[in-house]
Amino acid sequence: MESTRDREWIRMYESGLSMAAIARKFTISPSTIRRHLVLLEVELRDGKEASIKASTKYAKYPFSGDALEGAYLCGFIEDCHIRKSGRLIEVSTTTTHPSMEVLYRRLFQNYGNIYRLASFDHLHLYYRFQFATYLESSFEEVLQKGPGLPANVSREIENPLLLEYLAGLVDAEGGIRLYKNGRMADSVLFITINKYRLLTALRRVFGGRLYFHERAWRLVFYGKRANYILDRLDLKHAEKITKSAFVRKARGNRWSEVEGEWS
Repeated sequence: MESTRDREWIRMYESGLSMAAIARKFTISPSTIRRHLVLLEVELRDGKEASIKASTKYAKYPFSGDALEGAYLCGFIEDCHIRKSGRLIEVSTTTTHPSMEVLYRRLFQNYGNIYRLASFDHLHLYYRFQFATYLESSFEEVLQKGPGLPANVSREIENPLLLEYLAGLVDAEGGIRLYKNGRMADSVLFITINKYRLLTALRRVFGGRLYFHERAWRLVFYGKRANYILDRLDLKHAEKITKSAFVRKARGNRWSEVEGEWS
């Protein structure tokens, strides 16, 4: 008898998602997905044929070659899963925020089709969405993830490539907050990711405080340093653009004067 989860796996698989992508969503192994699909008598795709079908069903366009765009994407994909799928590059992410869907589409819709799947988290009682796209092979050199700061990104504080990379990273893994510092309002910018070498490299350039937070490392900038960085970032995530503008304007005001609007 099919369970609700079985039906969801079938729907996701038949919509074009790979077993690996489905497995990541549910934090299980692809072999488990395959075993269930076989037991449910779902006709499985041949991996090579599926890749060819994905590469021809929708038009694919090569990367623009724009260095700033590439630097931003390199930071943004820290929140994405990157996987080779035959001759294509699969880029997927899961989110609960509508603003992230808008941003994901803005970044990739001109290069390939966007797949969107919704599911309900019965434990936490909210909907989440998974987005995926298959990109042309020219993206392979652009979408590189490593333990540290990418080699082609400058280590100079005012360099446009570094600032674009940081903007992508903040949009993906950053937080922008206003907090009470005594009687005054102050701003804070932080990046939380389990990559010590990457955050250490950024700390050497921008300063900040680096510490372990729950299950990942966090680099934090307070006050003037946070504002200095936010002033220079071309953020593209709508919610973070709004928060950045607010905290930069509110910093230095009495907390009682801005608390209500921030809340």
